[in-house]
Amino acid sequence: MLETRFARIAFIGGCSITLLGTVALMYQLNKLSNSHNKLKTSHEKMKIYAFFEAVENGDKNATSTFLEDDPSLVHRIKGDDRRSPMHVALLTDKKGDKKGTLEVIYKFDPGQVHALDADNLTPLHCASQKLHNGAITFLLEKNVDPNSNETRWKDKPLNWNALHTAVCDHNVVDVDIVEKRKKVIKSLCEGGVDINARDACGRTPFYIAVDHLADREILQFLLDQGADISIKTYSRDEHDPVNLADADEFSRTPLHKAAEKGHTYLFDFLIEALEKRGISRDMPDEEGKTYQDLLKTHVTPPPARIAFFKYSNASACLDSVIGASPS
Repeated sequence: MLETRFARIAFIGGCSITLLGTVALMYQLNKLSNSHNKLKTSHEKMKIYAFFEAVENGDKNATSTFLEDDPSLVHRIKGDDRRSPMHVALLTDKKGDKKGTLEVIYKFDPGQVHALDADNLTPLHCASQKLHNGAITFLLEKNVDPNSNETRWKDKPLNWNALHTAVCDHNVVDVDIVEKRKKVIKSLCEGGVDINARDACGRTPFYIAVDHLADREILQFLLDQGADISIKTYSRDEHDPVNLADADEFSRTPLHKAAEKGHTYLFDFLIEALEKRGISRDMPDEEGKTYQDLLKTHVTPPPARIAFFKYSNASACLDSVIGASPS
């Protein structure tokens, strides 16, 4: 009887040890599985990072190698801006083969030429902003619409087409920047862009160029391409209610904008262009103000800013600033 009890105890003890061993084994296997999954996830993240690095560098060969190994990478999105590989390739300031990289991405997914980021910018908007004329030509050949204007800014409609973006960037001082911009404008116009398209506030590309670039050579080039200097911004009644709260430019011409920004060196040019077209320089805005009224209240830009806008050549710009400084 005593032997039977010992036997049962031994059997139960053995089962318990076996059970504990099984649990311990399962725990270790689970740890190994989690470690493997973490390694796999880490490897995947490194691969995606390296892929976008190749795209950003304009390395078409490395981009092609990544996509041949894993074609799903072409659908990856980067960051909160939700930029596609084409957006990333075009928005970087790094040197590289932009057009070649786009061609590689297009081979794996032709639909990428129409991709939209978080602000509804297309790759053509990005190429235009960064003045990548070769990329613009490629995208236009793939039937990308230069008049796509569903763009947004801070969750509100902006409605810029590709030409609006081509004349909005004044952050680069480059002796060749004017010629690059003229080539881009010409390519977009030949591609069918509406040179007088109005954005959500009624601003045309010419109006934006007066505001952001204030470069006579670019403005004349836009006029030569058919820009209408007389188009005003929207009146209060014409405005989309969504944008009305932030709007403060009602029924204004490019000459009004030049006065508001203190671009006095543009006055002769703009007034002559208006008069050639039989348009009065004294057109009032919605509040009845002429450009001269706005000029009385503008803040004069510092000499460096005036020089930057006035001269397309970087050396001339620098000389003008030095010359304007006290001796």
